[in-house]
Amino acid sequence: MKNIFCAYDFSDAGNNALQHACKLADYFNANITIVYIYNIPVPVTEFGYIDVGDEVIRRSAEKDLEALKTKLISEHPHINSVNYIVETGLVAYKLNKLAKSKNCDLLVMGIDNEKNFIKEHVLGSTSIDEAREFKVPVLIVPKTAESKKLRSIAFASDYKHTAENSTSLIQVKFYATIFNAPLSVVHVLEPDHSMDMSEAMKDKFIEKKLENTEHKTFLVYEKNAADGIVEFVKAHDIDLIIVEPYHRNFFDRLFHKSTTKELAFHLSKPILAIHGE
Repeated sequence: MKNIFCAYDFSDAGNNALQHACKLADYFNANITIVYIYNIPVPVTEFGYIDVGDEVIRRSAEKDLEALKTKLISEHPHINSVNYIVETGLVAYKLNKLAKSKNCDLLVMGIDNEKNFIKEHVLGSTSIDEAREFKVPVLIVPKTAESKKLRSIAFASDYKHTAENSTSLIQVKFYATIFNAPLSVVHVLEPDHSMDMSEAMKDKFIEKKLENTEHKTFLVYEKNAADGIVEFVKAHDIDLIIVEPYHRNFFDRLFHKSTTKELAFHLSKPILAIHGE
């Protein structure tokens, strides 16, 4: 892992996400790039619209980010380099474009309550379909999540979408290995569900792929996928949750308004979204 990006907005949630990103960059001796993307405000008065000025906002942000860069270099001596990018436009679109062009290995984002970075800028205004277009892993960090050594990782799996040509298991093995943390593979199934032959074969495939990785497999029976994950994480003291955002199902259920709050604040655990295809 060489290049870590952190979406930043000067908020408490953004600062916590940045601390997580810096700890990772420190650990891997990686480069970190702070990405600040803003929209130009258009204040309305009795005299009409007022042009605030793009350059004023940009210069102010760059001044603050330069000071932050100096501070981070001092606090994290093992980070290879600290850089920042200031852009204007749609957050999800710009982040995706920058991540692709700058060879980003991991994108870190912060969330804060129901009105949070992900819900407001990615899942809300730019739509959930745009969020799925990220091809790099995305680490979603709640404002209250502690930055500490990972002792346990859970991978929320889905028998319907675990395919032999997917790279998701390779990525899961990679993260379990680099963090030297035991892995829990969690399958969330509908209540009273009975495994069919196809699911049994996929389970065998998963076990074969993970045979050299310390792990345990768990079946959780719950109608709501996120509720099942929440209960499992609480019961097993999980430090990191890995999910794969499939089209129109698991990601939608996981980031439903009520379960987002449960995951982000009741659990206060980082969530790593990977893309296996």
